[in-house]
Amino acid sequence: MIQGLKVLGFASHKGILILERLMPELAEVEFYKSKWADYWPKQEWIQKLHLNPQSRNFRDPNSLSFEPLIGLSLDSARCHGKRILFQFKDHWLSVHLGMTGRLRRDSIEQTIRKADHFILYTQNFSFIFNDSRQFGKVSLEKSFSIPTWFSNLPIPILSSDFDQKYLDSILKKKSKSLIKSALLDQQYFPGIGNYMADEILFAAKIHPKTKASDCAFNSHLLNCIKFICKEAIHIVAKIGGARDEMSSEFPNDWLFNQRWHKGGICPISKEILQREKISGRTTVWSAKIQKFCNP
Repeated sequence: MIQGLKVLGFASHKGILILERLMPELAEVEFYKSKWADYWPKQEWIQKLHLNPQSRNFRDPNSLSFEPLIGLSLDSARCHGKRILFQFKDHWLSVHLGMTGRLRRDSIEQTIRKADHFILYTQNFSFIFNDSRQFGKVSLEKSFSIPTWFSNLPIPILSSDFDQKYLDSILKKKSKSLIKSALLDQQYFPGIGNYMADEILFAAKIHPKTKASDCAFNSHLLNCIKFICKEAIHIVAKIGGARDEMSSEFPNDWLFNQRWHKGGICPISKEILQREKISGRTTVWSAKIQKFCNP
C-alpha cells in the first residue's frame, strides 16, 4: 500500500488511478464467501490447485497438505466473524481474510495475478484467494464433523444467544476499555471492524470515548449492533467491492459516505464530524449527536 493511502476508496499515485477495497469486516466476509459458495458449479470437482509457497498465508503449522482436495467438490460454506469455513466432504478449508484478503471466481484461462496465492481449479472455473498484504490465513484439516475450534468460536453477533445479558457481561469484562475499543475486540464482537463500530455508535448516539461498562443495560445499543450488522451485510451483498461502488447503496443517514475524509459532514446535525485515533484506529463521530452514557 502506498504510504498515506487508507484501506479503501480511490486515490492516485503518479497519475495512476488506484481502486482500494474495504478492509474485510462482517459484511465483506459474507460477500466473499458467496463468491465461492454461490457460484460453485454442480457436478464439478477440483482437478488441480495452485499454491504460492512463498506466501505467508500458509503459516498454520497444523495444516494438512492441500492435495487431498483434488477430486472433491464444495459441499457447504459458513462464516464466523472474519473467518470462512468451506466443507469438501470430510475436509475443511479455513480462510481468514486478514486485512486485504478476498475471494473470487474466474475462468480457468485467467492469468494468475501477483497476489493470487491459492487457486482451486475445477473443469471450467478457478476459485481464487487473493491477499496482497498476506495477513490472511489458509489451512486444511480432516474431520467428519465441523472442527471443534470453529464450534468454540465466540457467539455470532446475529445469533439469538447474543442477547442483552450476554452484551452486558462483555461490557463489564471490558470495564477499563472505551466502548469503541471494546467493539473492535474480535473475542467478543467477531467481524465488527472500524467503520461498522463507528456506525453502531452513531446509530446508538454514544460517544466513542464512553467507558464500556457505562454502556451496559442499554437495549438501544444492542438493537443498533444487530441492525447495523444486518443492514451492512444486506448492502454489501448487492455489490461488494470498492467503497465508491457501494456509496449509493448506504443510507444517507449513516456516516459511511462522510467518514473517509476530513471535513465530512454529519448527516443529522449538518456539522463537521470529529476525527481522532482511538486505540490506534481512526474514529469518526458527531459531537452534537453522540453523548457520554451515564454510569
